[in-house]
Amino acid sequence: MEGFGMLHSYENNNYDYYDYYDMYGNYINSNNGDTKTEFAVGISVGGKFISKKGFTTEIYLGVGRNLGGDNDSLEAVGRGGISLGYRF
Repeated sequence: MEGFGMLHSYENNNYDYYDYYDMYGNYINSNNGDTKTEFAVGISVGGKFISKKGFTTEIYLGVGRNLGGDNDSLEAVGRGGISLGYRF
């Protein structure tokens, strides 16, 4: 079990955009999505496994909550991973 802090960014696609062709036949993409950067804190759980021959595997999953932000921000973020290695 561990606590973590995560600085992350994501593209905010709030779906208030539209694509269209102008009167000259040019394709116009008016995507108003922007990139947001936020900080989250949370917890993760996982395990580390070591074989008799020295190979290691670590697996973890976690969830965190964003601090601050506005009404358009994500409320929660996920974290996970698998690590493979060799101990000598």
